Amino acid sequence: RCEKCFTTKDSLKRHVKAIHEKVKDHVCNLCVKRFSQAGQLKTHVKGVHEGVKDHVCNHCSMSFSQAGGLKTHVKAIHEGVKDHMCNQCGKSFSQAGNLKSHVKVVHEGVKDHTCNHCDMSFSQAGNLKQHIKYVHEGVKDHTCDLCENSFSSAGNLKIHKAVHEGVKDHVCNHCEKSFSQAGHLKVHIKAVHEGVKDHDYKVKRHCC
Repeated sequence: RCEKCFTTKDSLKRHVKAIHEKVKDHVCNLCVKRFSQAGQLKTHVKGVHEGVKDHVCNHCSMSFSQAGGLKTHVKAIHEGVKDHMCNQCGKSFSQAGNLKSHVKVVHEGVKDHTCNHCDMSFSQAGNLKQHIKYVHEGVKDHTCDLCENSFSSAGNLKIHKAVHEGVKDHVCNHCEKSFSQAGHLKVHIKAVHEGVKDHDYKVKRHCC
């Protein structure tokens, strides 16, 4: 079936069972997740349910439940190795999973994570989770330390704090007037330079 060789018949048997037959008869009694090997189940329980992270990075304070996770971290973060290259655009990634997500999202346009509250779809489960949290559950856990305003995302908080700090890095290329928010610049261009008076567009404002 493949060209992999083993020193014992038992090792070969375990390989065929796990890789080719995809048998997963080791079940976690805490979350019902299944594994093909007892060692994988043990690692899962230790890392996920017991929270043990005894593989510590000697470059920073990050710790991991598995040696493989530590190895991937060092390679990607501290060594900057990106050896997984997209054959469609040449972009490189540190992990095969990141490359797979890139191809799926950017080149294939797959959005198979659908919100059960509305008709929005997302390419990644994490994006769907954030959408539900902020849009449907109304969670605003990013709070400004200068006032009492809270926001649903770090990006919106950053935009808000620019008002406090007087940062105006959105510059009009027609008259060089600057604004703290991209939306305000858009309103300015439409009203002043494009002469749009009837407000056919709607701009969402977040005021302090």
